[in-house]
Amino acid sequence: MKMRYLILCFAVIILTITPKSPLANESLRVDMLLVLAADVSSSIDEEEHKIVRHGHALAITDDVVINAVLNGLRGKIAVTYIEWSGVGGHQRVVIPWSVIDSHSSAQSFAERLQTEPRSFSNGKVSRNTTCIMEALEFSKRQLLNSPYKGSRWVIDLVGDGQENDLNPTNLNHELAAEYGIQINALAIDDSLPPDPMVKMEIGTLKDHYVRYVAAGPGSFVFVARGFSDVPKQMRNKFQFEIALVTPNH
Repeated sequence: MKMRYLILCFAVIILTITPKSPLANESLRVDMLLVLAADVSSSIDEEEHKIVRHGHALAITDDVVINAVLNGLRGKIAVTYIEWSGVGGHQRVVIPWSVIDSHSSAQSFAERLQTEPRSFSNGKVSRNTTCIMEALEFSKRQLLNSPYKGSRWVIDLVGDGQENDLNPTNLNHELAAEYGIQINALAIDDSLPPDPMVKMEIGTLKDHYVRYVAAGPGSFVFVARGFSDVPKQMRNKFQFEIALVTPNH
């Protein structure tokens, strides 16, 4: 009996210290970790904020995007939505990490996005500042702390202004080099004429985003010519980012 007891104890110990099977964590594995980072500085009024939220909601539920997600290796991605403004902790997670693996899960994400209150709507946004550097750093932390594991890490930043809180740095390229993060952006430039055939001048918001935001292999910057153009360009950006579909400008 004593020998049987010792064998049983030994077996329990072995089972306790044996590493978990990879299958145990399979539910946490996704094709992509995607941080959606939206500017909510005071240059964006309430109507414009609603347009940005609505644009994200339309894009995440787009049929081309969902079909691309479902046809991925694991058929799912994990997404979190954050809002950011100035320096000094003005970044907030609006929707924590959520798995998109069906039309219904995408629709649920979109519905929640359009009902959550705007961040920093109590007037505590620091001055009229736009701190892209801290937005990127905050986004990086979300990726590092995500419970999900993805082979592709992407930060998708949307904004209507240049960095004016800190001196712009090469943080974007440092994140791409050190962590393998792809950083894409949508620059909302309402100073541009709505006609896409009119060539943009050097020194536009896009140039700033190309230099200080986009980074990593395959990264890109799309431009919305004013807020009325945001839903269309948001859909184009998601299709290119997730489904690798060339945008129809």
